[in-house]
Amino acid sequence: GGELSLYGADYVTAENNVFVAAAGVRVLAVDSGSTVGNVFNYNDYFGGSTTQFTWGSTSHDFAGYRTVAGQDANSINVDPQFVNASASQFWLQRSSPAIGTGVNLGTNYQMELDAASSWPNSVALDNENTSGKSWDVGAYCDK
Repeated sequence: GGELSLYGADYVTAENNVFVAAAGVRVLAVDSGSTVGNVFNYNDYFGGSTTQFTWGSTSHDFAGYRTVAGQDANSINVDPQFVNASASQFWLQRSSPAIGTGVNLGTNYQMELDAASSWPNSVALDNENTSGKSWDVGAYCDK
């Protein structure tokens, strides 16, 4: 398995996400019955095992996975630089490589969490189209 595992699921779209795997765990595992019609792009994959990806039945590093799967042409494989993950502060530091590397997902998906949000009692949203210079990867909006 992996932090994101697909088994018997085709036509999955995952864009503008940060996936972080625990040590020794794959970031993404897609079984051979789940490789049809998927769209993975503009994501950040970090951590896990040396071979962070499984596509079909074969394990790959990031470059090998992108070649074999034909996915994630615009994705990155670096530390997203959360403010403080151990304290559940998952917004991005100003130096994060995930800032500005997302894709505009359209008006149905333009709202992102504000860094001042506190789940679940005090959730504040920002419009990705008006709050930053460009769309970010991850759930929080960089302002």
